[in-house]
Amino acid sequence: MKPILIAGLKYLLYFCLLYGTLTAISLIPQVGHTLNSIYRKPTEAILKKTFPSVYLHLKANEADADIIQVEYISQKRLAEIRQSAGRNTVKVQGKFYEFYFYNTFLSFYIFFLALILLSPLPRKEMAVGLIAGTLLYYLFSVFRVIMALAFFFNNPSADIYHASEFWVSVIKGINEFLTLGINMLVVIILWAGLVFRKNNWRKLLIDT
Repeated sequence: MKPILIAGLKYLLYFCLLYGTLTAISLIPQVGHTLNSIYRKPTEAILKKTFPSVYLHLKANEADADIIQVEYISQKRLAEIRQSAGRNTVKVQGKFYEFYFYNTFLSFYIFFLALILLSPLPRKEMAVGLIAGTLLYYLFSVFRVIMALAFFFNNPSADIYHASEFWVSVIKGINEFLTLGINMLVVIILWAGLVFRKNNWRKLLIDT
């Protein structure tokens, strides 16, 4: 029992140090803005495919790396503006929706990263687990954004989509379910699925 306790405490200490270090690095404005930019590019492409009736663009907030702005306008409204402008060049200003990058993805991804990097896995298995986990958690975070936007675009204030009351209530329920606690649970499930199906934890106990 003692080796297991010592191994667990050592893992917890190393995890806290690594997680704290990675979090501190991510809070450096230049790092945060770079990661924000990397996240926005593929996410924008997915959102455009998901919401074809909306012309949207993901923008950074120069003052805060945690914020991602979704500038949007309905394709119908955009077509009307272009038609009325005729041959004249017109600059269209969309409306904005904002969500938080850290709570949506980065903070929990750093948590996952620290767990994986400290797991007693061979390098190849660790690399595979890291790639698979990164992709799966990224897709989960995008699903959260899609659900939030689906509810927002069905709001009278946005007035773009007009789903039935039943589907609006379903989307609302999903959004209420996707709490920060669920984010943490997804991270732990991913980590457990990628690590605990392996028999590598014996090495950690033997070496302690």
